Amino acid sequence: MLRRMLPMVILGVMLAGLVGCTDPKYSNQGGASLLSIIAKLSQNPSDPPIGSLNPDEWQFLSENAATLATQLGFPLPPELTIPSLSDEQAQAIVDFLAANGVSNVSDLQELGNRIEQGQVVVPPAIVDIVEQMTGRQIPG
Repeated sequence: MLRRMLPMVILGVMLAGLVGCTDPKYSNQGGASLLSIIAKLSQNPSDPPIGSLNPDEWQFLSENAATLATQLGFPLPPELTIPSLSDEQAQAIVDFLAANGVSNVSDLQELGNRIEQGQVVVPPAIVDIVEQMTGRQIPG
């Protein structure tokens, strides 16, 4: 379950990078702007380097995912809600991806396989984010 949801969650969050925002809350953990996110993700559009995103960029993406997906004609499934991430949650995403060698979306898919096989323990902070997004408890 988590293996299938995690890539969709990350993709939904990444899609939000095309929406502009100037909120000062995106400047305390590396900084985020529409241009910084596009510059990073466009380095390899076929396999976006999500591991290069900082916590502010994850927060920016999380707050704009639904709007952007709808604007691009790919609305998120109604059962999927992208929560706004706190500083701590955004840092937890960065730390989890780094600890598991996730540099790009392909690596994320491999991480999903390792999670499904029981080779990786998903920290509670990440489980909480996924549960908020799906509205379902993750067994574990």
